[in-house]
Amino acid sequence: AFMFPRELMEILAEIKANTIFWVPSLFRQVAEMKGFEGAKLPPLRTAYFCGEPMPMGALSAWRQAFPECSFSNHYGSTELAIAAWYPIGSSEELDFLPIGEPCEGKNEIKLLDEQGREVSIGEVGEMVVFGPVASGYFGDEAHTKEVFGIDAGGRRFFRTGDLARRDEKGALAYVSRADAQVKHMGYRIELGEI
Repeated sequence: AFMFPRELMEILAEIKANTIFWVPSLFRQVAEMKGFEGAKLPPLRTAYFCGEPMPMGALSAWRQAFPECSFSNHYGSTELAIAAWYPIGSSEELDFLPIGEPCEGKNEIKLLDEQGREVSIGEVGEMVVFGPVASGYFGDEAHTKEVFGIDAGGRRFFRTGDLARRDEKGALAYVSRADAQVKHMGYRIELGEI
């Protein structure tokens, strides 16, 4: 029988992979299908994930299987690459997984309400990324005008459509979407287009 997660772990062990960068769906699948059991495990030192929220149960299983590995959550999209990251401490206990903080020197992330005002700590707002972002969507001028722009200081920005809150330390936590868009295996799906 084909045991994808176990075979994947053994392939990574064979090539001596020490770093992986996957979508959380793949981490979850390996954890749920018990890909660690009975497999020769790779010498992982670093594991990055991005593209969708990481289920806490899957993260716990990976941290138990690879206690020496450093894990970090990255936040980004096609329009802006990686905008924020959160390195997870080896002994850190988490109730939820923060998106983290903006990448140093690269961009600024503001949480704005529907009127474009910055929200207070603990309040939910739309994440708007200022800095190096795409210039728009090819062939879709209307949607480009909805989500891309230039602020008064000349910085480009992108309205992500993701809702988040900021804690007292400045870390961002994803809450939900402002629209009906969903993500599956890192791909954005507009339900209205199906």
